[in-house]
Amino acid sequence: MTQTEKHLPQGLQQTASYLHLLSFCPPEHIYNFKQAGGPLRQALAQRAGLKTPAYFAETVPEACQKIIEFYLAKQTPNERFAGTLTHSARLAHQSPRAAWVFSTLMALLAGSPGRSSEQNRLRKSRGCQYCAAPCRYGHFVLISHPDYSLLHQMLEENAAKPEKEQDPLQTTWRFALAHLWRSLGITQAYISSAHLGNLAYCLLVLGMANARFPFPSEELKQFQAANQLLIRHLSQKKEEAPAI
Repeated sequence: MTQTEKHLPQGLQQTASYLHLLSFCPPEHIYNFKQAGGPLRQALAQRAGLKTPAYFAETVPEACQKIIEFYLAKQTPNERFAGTLTHSARLAHQSPRAAWVFSTLMALLAGSPGRSSEQNRLRKSRGCQYCAAPCRYGHFVLISHPDYSLLHQMLEENAAKPEKEQDPLQTTWRFALAHLWRSLGITQAYISSAHLGNLAYCLLVLGMANARFPFPSEELKQFQAANQLLIRHLSQKKEEAPAI
């Protein structure tokens, strides 16, 4: 985790995490997401002693600034873009079109020169070089504090099965879904197969940073190839990832 992420107040981290989750939601499901995320938004506001609208009016600009700082890998984000991202984040719940605009801006930001450059990626030559969407998910993974002990346990249980029954793809996708459930604190949310699959890979790479048995580079490359094949298959069938 970078120094910036280490010192973010918990409420700000959770607000930024929520904005990432908002950007992963398929636009056509934004109203469902808004309803499902209502208790989380209310809880964040209550912990700060504020009404929900006031809390987000106060924290969204700072959360957007921290997101931009991470992706641009510098401390002074473009004020105009920061204002545009903040405005789109505040409107994202209002319609599928508004949700699409916010998601598009977040994707453009993640793909801009800065964090997506190979020399600035979190794991550089230890997994991030195979990422299909650098560095779209890295900031969310860092600030949402995944339970990597659970991931390691799930992978060990999968490896203990007979070879024909082993399915590391399903295992990592299940872990990604479990992390989304934990992050939102709800039992249902919406995310596309592309977002879920790429998020699962990011969680795997960053989760292996302190693992007892990290994946060798060639195995990660093969895993990611199979992962992208599954994403394309589900995307062509226009299937959404399973609801949490």
